[in-house]
Amino acid sequence: MTNKTKSRLKNPTIQAALISAFVLIVLTIIGWLIHASRSGNSVQQNNTTTNIGDIKDNIDTQVNVNSPNSKQIINQTRKIKKECDIQKNIDQNGVYITKIILTQTDGIWDQGETFKMQLKFSGSFKEYKFIQGFLGGLQNVKEGINEEKTTLYFETTTAPLKEPIILEIKSEADINIERISVSPLE
Repeated sequence: MTNKTKSRLKNPTIQAALISAFVLIVLTIIGWLIHASRSGNSVQQNNTTTNIGDIKDNIDTQVNVNSPNSKQIINQTRKIKKECDIQKNIDQNGVYITKIILTQTDGIWDQGETFKMQLKFSGSFKEYKFIQGFLGGLQNVKEGINEEKTTLYFETTTAPLKEPIILEIKSEADINIERISVSPLE
């Protein structure tokens, strides 16, 4: 290591950047390990099963090819299933947490497909975030929240991972979901 390199490493800004990069790498690896340890067929307890509506109609075709050894599905695009699970609980600080769990069909996510979600709540929410289903940065995000914080619109062109998409909603009071619309829907 040269003296010039050593002097750069003593710079507090460089040190902070290196530490941040290291922590980010470690957290990413931990996230991958947790994701890898989860089974795609894990059973989740749910409080409610809700039917969801489609933002737009999509018509897709599926072709089944049968052979003696396997069944393959060709040209099947991945969609969000029509039923979702809703889980509710209260954290140690008295914050109400509602989780909306969307599952997907098998297939591939069409390039350029936009994931869209619109929610209407019975009361106002404080914040929302996706805690599963999207890894890393989201691209071309559009979101809209009405002034009363009772309606949420979200869209992104980022393809979700092949796992359940979990949206976590936090609120000061117990709120119900009056309407869920998602696209692309099976």
